[in-house]
Amino acid sequence: MVIVGGNIRFGRVKKWSTLDLKISAEGKKLVIFYTPNTSRTFFNVSDASGSVIATGSISESGTTNCVVQFAQPGDYCVNIIDGEDILKQAIQLS
Repeated sequence: MVIVGGNIRFGRVKKWSTLDLKISAEGKKLVIFYTPNTSRTFFNVSDASGSVIATGSISESGTTNCVVQFAQPGDYCVNIIDGEDILKQAIQLS
């Protein structure tokens, strides 16, 4: 565990990865295309304030469907925690 500027960071952070994401037109369904490297792989989606609005496990099949209640257009971040690696992908809904 590393403390950076008051924030706790686990493992290696791979910012702005090339995650393959699809969001439904109505903004309620997020599909994450990612094949995990470990059996303990999770995701979370946070809004611009950093509040987590969705979380769950990544499917070993490589396709994870989740229901996300995007409150409004704006900036969001999808994080994947795969063992000790953290992948981040920014998304913007308009």
